[in-house]
Amino acid sequence: FVVGKIMSEDADIEAIRNKRLNDMQSQQRQSEEKQREMQEQKRVMLAQILTPDARERLSRIRLVKPERAALVENHLIQAASSGQIRGKVDESTLRGMLNQVSTQESKTKVTYQRRRVFDSDDEEDEESDDSEEDEDDY
Repeated sequence: FVVGKIMSEDADIEAIRNKRLNDMQSQQRQSEEKQREMQEQKRVMLAQILTPDARERLSRIRLVKPERAALVENHLIQAASSGQIRGKVDESTLRGMLNQVSTQESKTKVTYQRRRVFDSDDEEDEESDDSEEDEDDY
């Protein structure tokens, strides 16, 4: 009787695990499908907005700097949705947008303070040396 009860509980646990696994797989498939649909909509919209030369340039940029290409794509889609773009965007306009995006990316600025080893004779200069800062732009 006890062995049968344990086997029954194991079967129940296994059934619950299988149900959860199937639910998770189903959710994953749905999210992948949504993502594919969104990518397709984005591709179609960019095909309507860009000339063939501009699309080719953007695809080359995507190979080298995918984050910059994504910023430009999102900017193009947003501008087209709000009616700011009338007609197709050509390669020269796309280059201007790329320059605009590259100037908007912030430079990293590192500021650090150097500490120096002081001699006991340099007590007067201690304050001026301690407040000295160096700045580097990267």
